[in-house]
Formats: sequence, C-alpha cells, structure tokens
Amino acid sequence: MHLIIMDDNHIDPLKWSPLIYNFRHYFGLGHQLGKTYRAET
Repeated sequence: MHLIIMDDNHIDPLKWSPLIYNFRHYFGLGHQLGKTYRAET
C-alpha cells in the first residue's frame, strides 16, 4: 500500500498522481491520459 500523505499536513509529491478532468479530456501531471466518448478531438 502506497501512502500519499506523509503526515497530517503534507503530501508526498512523488507518490501523488492526480487525475484532472478538463472539459471531456483527462490529464495527469502534464500529459493527456484520455478523453470521454463525447470529445470531438
């Protein structure tokens, strides 16, 4: 099990991998990871 939280107030940035949704497209930190079926491009 990989813990993202180092202590009560800090997150380990090397283990944090967010999934960001931006108008029908999914991104990680800098890279597009996919898109929804409704995305045109």
